[in-house]
Amino acid sequence: MGRPKKNDAFTAFGEWVEQEHLMTRSSACNYASKVRRMFQQLRALDPQSLDDFLAGEVYSSTFRSAWKRFSEYCALQGQIVPMPTPASKPKSEYAIPEPICDDYLEILSSGGLTVKLLGRIRWEHVLKEVRRGAWEIEDEMEPGTYFRVPIRPMERIELWAKPPDAMSPLLPAYPGAGGPMPLTVSRRILASRRRSRSLH
Repeated sequence: MGRPKKNDAFTAFGEWVEQEHLMTRSSACNYASKVRRMFQQLRALDPQSLDDFLAGEVYSSTFRSAWKRFSEYCALQGQIVPMPTPASKPKSEYAIPEPICDDYLEILSSGGLTVKLLGRIRWEHVLKEVRRGAWEIEDEMEPGTYFRVPIRPMERIELWAKPPDAMSPLLPAYPGAGGPMPLTVSRRILASRRRSRSLH
């Protein structure tokens, strides 16, 4: 199934949800907005891409519900859309090994990065040409802005993260994931590690 047009298809879906499931207009529009965002961010229309997207969302259940309704809407038109696996990776299972936490913390302190910025960096933004003993990370939001980061921590992070391709996040939801770790989770994990180090 090809991707529907950005406006008409999703607007029609929202109207269907409102009428058939007796939702308020705002709730129906929210469903349509969530499905639209998923189509914009999915790397491919397949179960693995859906799983990766949901793994990167703190409130993945709302996206999952919207997608389920969208699949019902498409089925009425004789179209089949792929579904994610029945359950997303529980938030409690998110983890970063302590040595890798230390590597991320070193990158944050030496490169002048924030956790929020770290969460949106993909490996395509990492320039591995050695320049005075460091790699550089390009800020996609501010072209021409680069952050210098130490090489060894970056190499260890890459080994742990197992990025499947250049579009993979620098801080994945879990090794090999195509989606980033939720910001609230990564902040909590890194802050906890920083506090524990300061106590020793």
